[in-house]
Order: sequence, then C-alpha cells, then structure tokens
Amino acid sequence: MSSIKGKHTKPEKVMRKLLRSSGIKFSIYSELPGHPDIVIKAKRLAVFIDGDFWHGWHYLQRRKALSSFWRNKLEVNIRRDKKQRLALRKMGWRVIRIWEHEITATPLKSLKKISRALNTRYYKL
Repeated sequence: MSSIKGKHTKPEKVMRKLLRSSGIKFSIYSELPGHPDIVIKAKRLAVFIDGDFWHGWHYLQRRKALSSFWRNKLEVNIRRDKKQRLALRKMGWRVIRIWEHEITATPLKSLKKISRALNTRYYKL
C-alpha cells in the first residue's frame, strides 16, 4: 500500500491540464478540510478527484467480496469523505467530487462539470 500514490495521480494531472487549457485558474494545495485536489478560491469551489476503489465507488455491490480489513478501511474512508464535505459546506464552499473512471472515460465531461459549477464556459480543446 505504501507505493500507492495519493497526490499527483494521473487523473489529477489530466484535470489540471484541461483546466489550464481552458483558462480556469486554480490552486493545487490547500489548508481546507480534506485537502481538495483542486481549489478555485475566487469561486469557493473545492474539487476532489477520487480513486474508484479507495473512496468506495459501487462499494455496496462489492463489499461482500472484500475481506473485513478492506470493508473497514473503505467504510472509514467513506465516512471521512462525508465529514470533510460537510465541513467544507459549513464553511461556505461548494464541493465537487469527480471519480477516477469519469476522468478516464470522458475527461471533457468532467471539465464541463467544473465549468458549470463556476458558471463559466470552457472552450473546446
């Protein structure tokens, strides 16, 4: 597990490149709860790019096949994500979560999701 990257993953790099290309200014590091992967301070928007396995994509369908160690690990991650999302919202931030598979399959659709939250248009790349 120690070799698994937590920051600067391929999906994060893809989204950053798309945001830069579309002219959307963002920050990478933040002192906000949960340490969002992308922060757009001017619009108070926090974007999390979540790995499918680690953050529980289709967890309910997969949990029976997992050992108790992995069930516990993923349930802790899911609860933590929810607490962090609620804390950010209480601070007046909007939160977007984009799944790894969404970026891999349709990166421009993920960019459009952020663009809509910002109420800005993005230019087709």
